[in-house]
Amino acid sequence: MRTYYLAILLAAKTALAFVQFPTELKQHYLIPHNQGLSAKSYLLIDADTMTILDAHNADEKMPPASLTKMMSAQIVVESLNHGSAKLDDLVKVSENASKTVGSRMFLEANSSVPLSELLKGAIVASGNDATIALAEYISGTESQFVDIMNRKASEYGLTDTHFVTATGLPDPEHYSTATDMAKLGLVTLNSNSDIYKIYSEKWYTYNKIKQSNRNRLLWKDTSVDGIKSGHTTAAGYCLVGAAKRGDMRLISVVLGTPNSSSRDHDSQRLIDYGFRFFEDIILFEKDAIVKHVPVRYGEKSEAFLTTNNQVRITIPRGASSQIETKIILNDENIKAPVDPSTPIGHLEIFLHGQKLNHIELFPKEKIDKASWFKRQWQWATYLVDSWINV
Repeated sequence: MRTYYLAILLAAKTALAFVQFPTELKQHYLIPHNQGLSAKSYLLIDADTMTILDAHNADEKMPPASLTKMMSAQIVVESLNHGSAKLDDLVKVSENASKTVGSRMFLEANSSVPLSELLKGAIVASGNDATIALAEYISGTESQFVDIMNRKASEYGLTDTHFVTATGLPDPEHYSTATDMAKLGLVTLNSNSDIYKIYSEKWYTYNKIKQSNRNRLLWKDTSVDGIKSGHTTAAGYCLVGAAKRGDMRLISVVLGTPNSSSRDHDSQRLIDYGFRFFEDIILFEKDAIVKHVPVRYGEKSEAFLTTNNQVRITIPRGASSQIETKIILNDENIKAPVDPSTPIGHLEIFLHGQKLNHIELFPKEKIDKASWFKRQWQWATYLVDSWINV
C-alpha cells in the first residue's frame, strides 16, 4: 500500500525529509549505538514514519555504484505509469548497450528483448548492458536519460546526489549519500508494488545463463525483500536493504564496506538493531476525531478536529504507555467560517519530555457563518455568559 508521504511526493513533487530519533531518548531507554560496523557510511530508517534510527557519516558524498540502478529503474517505472512504455515492448539492443562493461545480462547486439526482461536483468543481475538498453529506449541516449535521473533526484529531495551514468559505473562527478539512497529506496519501495517484487527475486536466467541476486540478505533473512546491492573498486561494497517484520518496515543503507561479507554483516546488524529496540504505534487512525472545540457565530456550535491522516510514530520498544499529547489551538476563540482545508491547531506528541512529532489539526467539516439574527442572539448569549463567569 502506498503510504501518505509518498503519495504527496509523487503527486505534488514534495521532497522527502527524515526526522532524527532523539539521542536523549536512546540514552534514557538504554538503546546502544551501533558499534563495530565496517561501512564508511550507513543509515537506518523507519520507512513508515521516516525516522532515522541510526546513522554514521550519512551525508558524506560517496560513489553509489549499482545502487544507481534504483533510479534508472524508477525512470522506467514512471514511463510505464505515463503510458509511454509498456512491459511487453520489444527493445532493440544497440551495439553500444551490448558492449557495456561490468556486470552484464549478456545481451546480443541487434536482438529484440521485452522491456520486462530488461528490467529483471538490470535489477536482479545488475546488468549494465540491460540498463543502457533501457536508457536508450526511454530517452534515445544514456546522457538524455541521465538528465531525467538528475531532475527526478531534485524532485525527490536527493540534495547531495549527482548522476553521470545510468549504471553506476565510476565517474568523479557521480556521487550520492546514504541519506539520499535511503530516500531513493523509499521511492522504489512504494511507487510500484509489481516492479518492486522483482527486487526480491533471488535468481534470473536469460539466454540459458543463470545469475544470482547479489543481495545475499534475501537468503539469510526471510523478512528482507530488497533492495539493491552495488560494488566498484572506488565505491567498495554497498547495499540498500529493506525488511518488514509485522507492521514495521525498515530500510538500511551501507556504503563503502571492504567486502561482500562485511556488507551483509553490517546490513543485517542494522536491521536487527531496528527491530529489536524500536516499534511503531498508531496513535490515531485517518480521520479520527481528536477533539471537539466550540465555534462562535457559526451554523454549528462545535468543530470536530481531526489529523486528516493516520498518526504513526516510532518509539522505544515497550514505551507506548508513556506517550503524552498536547493540543494547541491557533486561537482560543474560534469563529465561523471554518474550512476543512485550514488547520486551526496542532497536536504535539511527547515521550519523556522529548517532542516526537507535530501534527496539524483540521476541522472535520465546513462551518458557515450563522444568519445575522442568529449571530446577534449568540453575541448576546456570550455577553451574558461572560458576566456570569466573572
